[in-house]
This record gives sequence, C-alpha cells and structure tokens, in this order.
Amino acid sequence: MTQETRDTTLQTLFANAEQDLVEETFTSQVMSQTDTLKRNKLIGRIGLGLMLALLALPLQDMALVLMQIPLIDLGDGWLTQILAPLNSVGSLLSLGLIGMRMVFRRIFA
Repeated sequence: MTQETRDTTLQTLFANAEQDLVEETFTSQVMSQTDTLKRNKLIGRIGLGLMLALLALPLQDMALVLMQIPLIDLGDGWLTQILAPLNSVGSLLSLGLIGMRMVFRRIFA
C-alpha cells in the first residue's frame, strides 16, 4: 500500500489514539473490577439458593399432593399399578416443564 492510497482521516485518528497507558494501574483496576463482579455474582447465587431452599418445603408438600391425584380412574388392577407414575397431575406438570425447558434451550441456545 502506497502513501497516496492511505486515508488521511484514518491516519489522523490512529495518531490521536496513541497514548501511553500505565500498565500496572490499568491491570490492577481491571482485576479489582473483575473480583468485585465475581463476589457479587457469588453472593447473588448464595442468596438465590437460600431463598429456593426456604421455598422447597412447601412446594414439596404440594408436589406430593399433586402426585396422588389421578388423571383417569383405571380402577384396581395391574394396569393401574403400571400406569400409576404416568397417571397423575404431577406427571403432567413435570412433562410440561420438561417441554418448556426443551423449547427454551432450542430458542436461546
């Protein structure tokens, strides 16, 4: 590339952008900001985990009640015993949540 084909505006922008940065202060600032972000993220995850742990007990009781409500009354027999895990409101909700998770992963992955 010769001198006459170079853009003078671009050359002046590059010339103005050149400045000496003090490497140690810049690096220490970036590292302290990174450490702060990591710490805040960890505190947020711990808080979310504690909140979910507190909500888990009532939700577990509700899930146990939902697992005992049958969708279709099949009577008494071996067919009822075989289809018991699939024949409940809880299994229907579980399949719905699994389906929503699959759709979410396909869209946002």
